[in-house]
Amino acid sequence: MDAIQNTNKKRRFGRAKLPAELRRGWQFKPGYTQDEYQRLQKRAEQAGMPAERLSEFIKKCSLGQSIFATPAINREALVELNRIGNNINQIARVLNGGGAVDTDQVHDAFTKLTQKINQIGRQLTGVAT
Repeated sequence: MDAIQNTNKKRRFGRAKLPAELRRGWQFKPGYTQDEYQRLQKRAEQAGMPAERLSEFIKKCSLGQSIFATPAINREALVELNRIGNNINQIARVLNGGGAVDTDQVHDAFTKLTQKINQIGRQLTGVAT
């Protein structure tokens, strides 16, 4: 980020130029038949990537990066897990603020609960535990 800020000092208008190591100067524009293009779109859809992110899907595939498909039902479960996690954080903040509760015991319980929620999240996304 500092490298971007340093280049901002010399410019007055417009977007600041990125440092050379962050620029994407190489582009490839392969041609596809209608059938190939539709197959690519279908594979991207199956991987959970919308049509407007097709170029990102092609880039990840070509670089050998993992693409995880997350079914819609799992996305809903992940949203719910995030809500639970937010509630836990709010409760923990209140408890850490002081009170007549055995905070070590509560902290241990929250740690175990958080680990369990993380495990469920990894299972839902298909990431190995």
